[in-house]
Parts: sequence; C-alpha cells; structure tokens
Amino acid sequence: PRLGGARLVLPVQRQAVAEAGFALVGILAYQGDLRRKVALKEYLPAGLAMRSSEELPVDRFDEAVVDRADQVELIDISPEAFQSVTSLDSALLRSLRLLVTRPGALTAAHVAGQRRGYVPPLQLFLLCNLAFFAGLTLTGFNTFTTPLAVHLNALPHSPFAQSLVEAEIARRGTTLAEYRVAFDRAIGTQAKTLVVVMVPLFALMVQALYGRRRYFVESLAFSFHFCAWMLLVMMAHGGALQVAGAVFRALAIDGWWLLGDVPSTILLAFLLWAYLAVAVRAAFGGRVGPAVLRGLALTLTFMVVVQAYRFVLFCTTFLSV
Repeated sequence: PRLGGARLVLPVQRQAVAEAGFALVGILAYQGDLRRKVALKEYLPAGLAMRSSEELPVDRFDEAVVDRADQVELIDISPEAFQSVTSLDSALLRSLRLLVTRPGALTAAHVAGQRRGYVPPLQLFLLCNLAFFAGLTLTGFNTFTTPLAVHLNALPHSPFAQSLVEAEIARRGTTLAEYRVAFDRAIGTQAKTLVVVMVPLFALMVQALYGRRRYFVESLAFSFHFCAWMLLVMMAHGGALQVAGAVFRALAIDGWWLLGDVPSTILLAFLLWAYLAVAVRAAFGGRVGPAVLRGLALTLTFMVVVQAYRFVLFCTTFLSV
C-alpha cells in the first residue's frame, strides 16, 4: 500500500516510534524517490478518524463526517516535492536558460550523455511549439501560419497555389473571399502539428555539413534545440514588433525601416547566423572560421527549409478545406 508517495512497510508497527507534539509517529514507510526509510506522522481529526479498543483512542467520532471522508485528498507537500516544482533549477528552466544564453551547449551536453536535469530535445521543442502558438494571438507573427493571401502572392509556389485555388473555387461555385476564410481558419490548426516537419529537414542539412564524423541522432538533437530556440525568438520578435508599432503610431513616426518585412527578415537572418555560428562550434567543436561559414550555410539552408514547410502546409491545408 502507498500513502502520500511512500510505500508502507508491512506489517505496520503498532508501537510508537517517537512522540512528536500532538501526535504519535507510529508508521514506518519507505520513500522510493529519496531511497530511505521514513516515519509517517499521524494526524487524527476527531471527526474523521477512530481507533479500535486495542489501539490509542481519540476523543470523538462523528459517523456523519466519516461518510464524507472520501472527499479528503492526500497530497505530497514535503519540502522535496515543493522544491521540485518551484526551484529555479528545475529541468525546464535550466534547459531554457542554457538554450538561450549558451547556443549549442544543450546539444553538447546531450551528445556527451549529460542528460540528467535537462528536458529531452523532442519534449523541449514541443513545449516551445506550444508556447509559440499560444502567444500567436498576441504577437500576430504569421511566419508559420501564412494566410492564403501570402500563399497566392508572395511565395515561390504562388503560381502553383493560384492555379489550384482558382480551380477549386470554380468547382465549388464560391468566391475567393469565402474560400479564404475557410482556408485561413484551417491553416492555423495544420501549422501546430506541421512545424515539426522542419526539424528532420534541417537535421539532414546539418548532417550534410559534418558527414560521417557525426551520427544523425546528434544532428537531430541539434535541430530540435535550434528549432525550439527559433520558435522562442520568433515569438519575442513578433511581440517586439507589436510594441514598436504601437509606440511609432503614438508618436506619429514612420517606422517602415524597422517594421517592414524586408528589415525584419534581414534582422532575423543575422540573428540566426550569429546563433548558429556559435551553436555549431559549441555542439560539434572546430575552429571559429569554419563555424562562421557553417553558420551562414545553415542560415541559408533554414530559409529554404521554411519555404519547403510552407509548401507542405499549403498542400495539407488545401486538401483538408
């Protein structure tokens, strides 16, 4: 039997192990996560507990209250459990701190087998993905949820998309405006699950730079970590643009040089390059010069991966609408 996370040692010892204030510590148990024997302190509210005649008595027994005893829930509020939830050194916070402040260090630790205390690459990516789409309504950043207008007019596959959409509208006998509403509603749902497509595609490019010197699982871990960081950066970048736009509007300043698509893309590209140059050297070693070149190659590669993702996103959304 278990109580509050501890396994009771049977037979339960009836004699008191120690006296402690208002109660007796009378049950021995073994707590597996701490790997030690513990003594459970008894607390017997008169309205919820009773003893048989051969045991220590309590003052009062209320039968009506005992009928509601199943509503009482035992929870573990030990110092160890509280610390595991609230400590700043928890696995998630430690992983995020390393991911943001020391590019590539999380991958290096994972490859070296130092995985205790860190969130695994896949789970970390999924958590960042969840945070990104949860904050999408606040940031309005639609890099990974491109609406139909972008697919039709601003991407390499736009001519292909236009021909499919025109044929579909004619087949349904509807209008472009009505079809756009349905498409844009569906693409948000599709994007939440398809973002992960970028991870193996980018991992293949990382593997191509290092060849047989690295296992693919190492490149995959690096890709998961980079894409997790990238989602956080995109979310922060979108929020910063929203704040900057509000400030510029309040001051009646034309901020196209900062808020436009081209300046934003250039800024993000340099940020990705800097991060990747540091990350590949920290994760896989090597000299500074080759790491800078590899970072540039991976930055350009990632832009291609994003376009491939958008094409896959369009196709799956088109088929689902």
